Amino acid sequence: MAETLKLDEQNLDYMRKVHGNEAVDNFLSEFNSGIDEDDFSEKSNSIYTQLIYMDMAGDNRWWLNPDLRIAAYYQLRQEILFINFTDFKKGLADLLGYSVSELELAFSYEKLIRDSEEAFQKLQNELKAD
Repeated sequence: MAETLKLDEQNLDYMRKVHGNEAVDNFLSEFNSGIDEDDFSEKSNSIYTQLIYMDMAGDNRWWLNPDLRIAAYYQLRQEILFINFTDFKKGLADLLGYSVSELELAFSYEKLIRDSEEAFQKLQNELKAD
């Protein structure tokens, strides 16, 4: 699978901000060496996994969006954390209009999805009106 991942400079720059230059350089060294991804270091495997999910998102680079409400909307639908957890919780609270605890994230996920759909639709309408 490592051969099929397209390395995107913008995503790599984001990974450098999140994980640091050394970690990304180590990942690139392992990636370019041709070793199987199963043999990547733990940190490189984490970066690799995030890059796969970023690649699947295509042109929707929501993790780069400065509006935390938008980033939180998409982050809620991901299996892995892309953005800082504090930013995620703030963006989600701003989007929904109420604070969300870790327990709610774990046990009220479907409700949060429904609430966020409605709130995101309103947000999109507001942004279009501006």
